[in-house]
Amino acid sequence: MTMYVDPNNAENLMFAIIAFVISIVLSFVFTLIFYKEEVDDVMSDEKAEGKVSFYSPVNGEYLPLEQVNDDVFALKMVGEGIAIEPKDGNLYDPVDGEVMMVYDTGHALAIKSVNGAEILFHIGLDTVKLNGEGFYPQVETGAIVNKGDLLVKFDLDNIRDKGFDTTVMAVVTNKNDYNIEITKNLSELNNDKITMNITKGAVANG
Repeated sequence: MTMYVDPNNAENLMFAIIAFVISIVLSFVFTLIFYKEEVDDVMSDEKAEGKVSFYSPVNGEYLPLEQVNDDVFALKMVGEGIAIEPKDGNLYDPVDGEVMMVYDTGHALAIKSVNGAEILFHIGLDTVKLNGEGFYPQVETGAIVNKGDLLVKFDLDNIRDKGFDTTVMAVVTNKNDYNIEITKNLSELNNDKITMNITKGAVANG
């Protein structure tokens, strides 16, 4: 910028500074634009594949769905998915989507993910009998949710004290329209742990 400096004319220096600042701002703007285009391209590719990663909805210990003490879930009559023995009373959103339904009793809710997978969350077994006691939904039907959002707070100690199984189930109810891959070697889970990959596409027979 020294070429603009004129000891007898301060305006040249001012114009040089302005031009320099503008060049920096424009460079920053163009960088943001190109970065956004790259991110959009990646997101478009993911949507084109119809694949989403499903994170654990609660902190706790992984339990294969087949080991749940309820045949409706264990035999996968409701859908394919996972179960977790929770360590605290927070149910987090594991995938971007929209809340389809929140049960009046607060013990269960359903979400449709961005790729159309319909996911049912059920907190505990037979906990509908609690009639909402100890369940505090944090979202309403129709809400747009993102991974990590708090969906339901529940009183884990109360459920145990009442004699109910506290296992949390998360299952894809329209499982026949998706290929569902359960992550191998799952154990301790949290909302940053991928538990399933759900890819749109009918499951192959045989």
